[in-house]
Amino acid sequence: MNWTRDKPPEDIRASALEMAARKAREGCRPCVDAYLDLARRNGATDEDISNALEHRASHLDSAVTAEHTRASR
Repeated sequence: MNWTRDKPPEDIRASALEMAARKAREGCRPCVDAYLDLARRNGATDEDISNALEHRASHLDSAVTAEHTRASR
């Protein structure tokens, strides 16, 4: 089963970048590489990849800070 077959490239690219960022957080380097390869094959640029990974990292930093603030009250 190929879930990408019926999706337009921009949807595949967006989903792959999101999953790459998630897998980076989980520490699965082979998974990250596979999702980034899929994103590139569907038009992702190096800038797209950097933005996706940086956005995810900054979002996680905000979540950790918020959780820490709640825990310290």
